[in-house]
Amino acid sequence: MPSKLMIPKRFRLNLHSRKIDDLYGAIVAQSRRAAFYIGYGVPDTIEGRFDLIVLHVVLLLARLDRGGRPHAISARTCSIFFAAISTPISGKWA
Repeated sequence: MPSKLMIPKRFRLNLHSRKIDDLYGAIVAQSRRAAFYIGYGVPDTIEGRFDLIVLHVVLLLARLDRGGRPHAISARTCSIFFAAISTPISGKWA
């Protein structure tokens, strides 16, 4: 425990934030599944991928709300999403 106190807070790993980043990564990975493009006819375009990511984010937010999860998780997920779509097309959402 003393070693934790020696590391300033801004340099410590934020495991909660890392898990939310991983959660967003899972959303992107799920939205890239071929079944959506082949089986459901979603166009394999920037717009089609964007629509699937939005769908998965909305479903996650609804689930978190129903499950009584902290709103900080929803807020951080939205922040990651908005940061990702604010980057150029080569960003991590496409």
